[in-house]
Amino acid sequence: MLQRLLLSALLCTMFLLSGYSTERQTVYSLVKQRQTVEWYQEQASLWEKYVKQNPQNGEAWLNYYTATRMLKVYQKGPNQDDLDALVKDMGTSIPESFEYHYAAYQNGGIFKNEDLTKHLMKAVEMQPDNPMLFVHLFTYYELRRDKEYLQSVAERWLASNDMAYGLYAWNYNMLESTEESAILLTAGDNDTYPALVLQYARDVRTDVELLNIHLLANMEYRKRVFTELGIRPFDKAVEDYDSELDYKRAICRHLKKQTERPIYFGVATQPAIYEPFKENMHNTGMALKWSDDRFDNIAVIKKNYEKRFLLDHLRLEANSHISDGVVNHSNANYLVSMLTLYNHYRESEDPKAENMKALITHVAEKANMKDRVVALLEDEPISGTSMVIHHPKEIMQYFVKVDEYLYAGTHEVSNGMYNLFLTDLIKQRKFDQLNRVKMQNVDWRSLLSPEMAALNEAELFQNGAPLEDEFPVCNISKESAELYCKWLTDVYNGMEHKKKQHKLVHFRLPTEKEWEMLASSNGKHGPYPWGGPYLRNAKGCFLANVNTSDAVPPSEHASEKEACPEIANYTNDLDGGIIPVRTGTYMPNAFGLYNMCGNVAEMVKEEGISKGGSWNTPGGHAIISASESFEAPSPEVGFRVVMQVLD
Repeated sequence: MLQRLLLSALLCTMFLLSGYSTERQTVYSLVKQRQTVEWYQEQASLWEKYVKQNPQNGEAWLNYYTATRMLKVYQKGPNQDDLDALVKDMGTSIPESFEYHYAAYQNGGIFKNEDLTKHLMKAVEMQPDNPMLFVHLFTYYELRRDKEYLQSVAERWLASNDMAYGLYAWNYNMLESTEESAILLTAGDNDTYPALVLQYARDVRTDVELLNIHLLANMEYRKRVFTELGIRPFDKAVEDYDSELDYKRAICRHLKKQTERPIYFGVATQPAIYEPFKENMHNTGMALKWSDDRFDNIAVIKKNYEKRFLLDHLRLEANSHISDGVVNHSNANYLVSMLTLYNHYRESEDPKAENMKALITHVAEKANMKDRVVALLEDEPISGTSMVIHHPKEIMQYFVKVDEYLYAGTHEVSNGMYNLFLTDLIKQRKFDQLNRVKMQNVDWRSLLSPEMAALNEAELFQNGAPLEDEFPVCNISKESAELYCKWLTDVYNGMEHKKKQHKLVHFRLPTEKEWEMLASSNGKHGPYPWGGPYLRNAKGCFLANVNTSDAVPPSEHASEKEACPEIANYTNDLDGGIIPVRTGTYMPNAFGLYNMCGNVAEMVKEEGISKGGSWNTPGGHAIISASESFEAPSPEVGFRVVMQVLD
């Protein structure tokens, strides 16, 4: 009782603070109709007041329950205990009603026990054609892989006109974005059930195996599906992983490893699910193909839009439907592939660019994204020029002349410079390339010793956060580094400016031999860039950001900080850095190049090789002649650029 009183007070307070004062309205799940949090707060308060006056009104109870449930979804007050108490009150007031049995079943979560199933079957017995039941019936029979009943439910659901045509068209296009016999992974209601209804009721792309990732988390269901598909069982449970998200990622990886069928994710799938393998995701329109091999996905997008997709519903105003807002919101998922195709049409001077521009504008306006999208459609400079760099000095300030034909970057490429590259790609609408070169997130604590990982934020990031502009970019692919070099080359060569020193240059990664020459300042003796044989100077201070976990203070009589005043304010590492530090830290070598040893290891032209060692490389291994290998983006690997003068 106390819990119910607290919930009532909370909803009343929310209602008063919201400033709303309108009449009661029918409340639908956000899957069917999107409303604001304030609206759900208002309706929950209004319907609660009404059921107190009319406790036998099932419709009122269901609206009250649904509004409260949506607030739980938005994490705005009510919790599962509140919903359980509300359903219990419904059972007391209207125990034999359709609304009570429906709410009792829905309240039990995705994977229901047999006691809850009785509520579903009772609701079906009372109102067999109520469209509210179809999603639950479909899930119930899908978990059991009862395809005969699935077809029956699909036909009834389609005939009910419960789902908007736009959702069916959206899901049709998602299915058409896959190749033959694909496995398509989805993660929501509106990118799962409309597609399954099309498959079972209209035989649309029945060669595609559509699987909802959240349902696959159910072990019994997963066993049934994997047995059907001839895939080895995945017997791990969610308790075997740090989080439910890691568990679902592991299921996806297992599926990828155990089948030869092409695998896709629906474009609306939460990116967190495929975050660890996002570099291998390729947009094909309304799906993302999971492929280790690159392919011309723009050609695939073009074919899909020109020959396979249903698009009339995007151009025309269809009959009004309660889910129009949901459809408009979902249609925003078209924009990335549309903008990619628009950019392709423009660059190839295809007249279809104007029609695509009009369609993009219309879709963006309906999705309340017009202001964010229109700027990307305005006339911009042609490829080879830059939207963010306008003077050669903006590039050359980071380079020093080594000889007549070679310049070297004085610093490792920083986040600031790399972000200019990303910004230019966005402004020039090169979205496909942008997806290939994005930096991957790093959980820095997971890379450290338990002692270092336990430091608070102020201690761990005392030098600044690794994503700040002055820090070296890292955890990117070699392809990303090479595309950055190509961008610099195109920008410099395409620039017309009287201060430009050279007509034609080529920015690139140095060869391993060139890198060693640069690190040693053209052959100065010594294993390290400063020419000496030791990692420390005469005071015992470290000259680079390397792994010092096995190091000792410089003398018995002075602490490291007393001997090295430049790190006196730093409390947790002998060389002044636990993780990467700013690119201009420590003394440069004779060429004026910073951090040729330590901080981040640097890619070279040769495949899979990095030089100089990183913040995590033992100091004795971070010598000029040594090299390390890498196969994928790493928080320990960045890059430096050289400029070759061609004319």
